[in-house]
Amino acid sequence: MSGAEAPIGMVLGTEDVTPTVFWFAVKHGASVGLDDLVVVETRKPDSTPVRFYGLVDSVRKRHEGVTFESDVEDVVAGLLPATVSYAARVLVTRVDPENFIPPQPGDVVQHATGKELDMALSADKMEEAAFPGGPAGRRAAAAAQLPLHQRRVGRAHQHFRDFRCGDQDELRAVSAAFHLPQRGNGPHRPEKRRAAKWHGGGDAP
Repeated sequence: MSGAEAPIGMVLGTEDVTPTVFWFAVKHGASVGLDDLVVVETRKPDSTPVRFYGLVDSVRKRHEGVTFESDVEDVVAGLLPATVSYAARVLVTRVDPENFIPPQPGDVVQHATGKELDMALSADKMEEAAFPGGPAGRRAAAAAQLPLHQRRVGRAHQHFRDFRCGDQDELRAVSAAFHLPQRGNGPHRPEKRRAAKWHGGGDAP
């Protein structure tokens, strides 16, 4: 695994670790949010490396060392000792090679960048023919990888406008994917007709 990206945490041992879902403790000073793509490398007993790529689907913080919810006031006032636990849950989206063993508690977690990001997004498998609808399907799939705060209705309308001059079947596929109204000249959207211009005494064109 690339050492260029600083570690952001370690796989927790107090939560179940599986080949498909695991939690990790976020390192002090690191920042992890929803939809972050991460990578973890573990090793089999024969020292073969296995990398897990996944998407952060939950993050939480809580006090450790106290029992009651009302203890937060005493902790903030310095009357009770406590530390803040910052953890994130990862949904594994890819394992390379496909040896579905669980990561090891204590394995280092990093943000996926560079080639690791391409692996996390399966960019090496993204062929034009792999997406129904051609370019429209590929762009729609790419849009699905955007962070939550970028998945706006406005973006959906922008995609729709991008394809307004394209193939009609492609337009319908994009409209259905984003739940957009069909463009057309139906009863609800009458076609605008240009006013006829009279030239001299002749008939209107």
